Amino acid sequence: GLYYDNILGCMELREQIARLSLDSGCQLTAEDIVITTGCHEALSASIHAICEPGDIVAVDSPSFHGAMQTLKGLGMKALEIPTDPITGISLEALELALEQWPIKVIQLTPNCNNPLGYIMPEARKKALLAL
Repeated sequence: GLYYDNILGCMELREQIARLSLDSGCQLTAEDIVITTGCHEALSASIHAICEPGDIVAVDSPSFHGAMQTLKGLGMKALEIPTDPITGISLEALELALEQWPIKVIQLTPNCNNPLGYIMPEARKKALLAL
């Protein structure tokens, strides 16, 4: 508790998570896993790993304020997609946006969404993945 650990997280924890992932059919090693101190850090690290400044990221609107701060801080452009408080992001609007813009990433929270609080219906989640 009085020193900094590895930036990727505690090795013993990463090894245990890799072991547990075998039960779900994943073949991960501890080196494949990064432990973060929360969702905001995980979001920032993943977006930073995939995108470059100037890239366009599609987000649900309204979106998590922390995500918007992260995108702005990393020099990325957020393209807001209308979102229904019951069914989630408009798949029709997202499809149109994907046809019109060079969107690099789609960032949204389909379960326990912040700030709307919805849980996207399973059929719409599957349609999102197909899209």
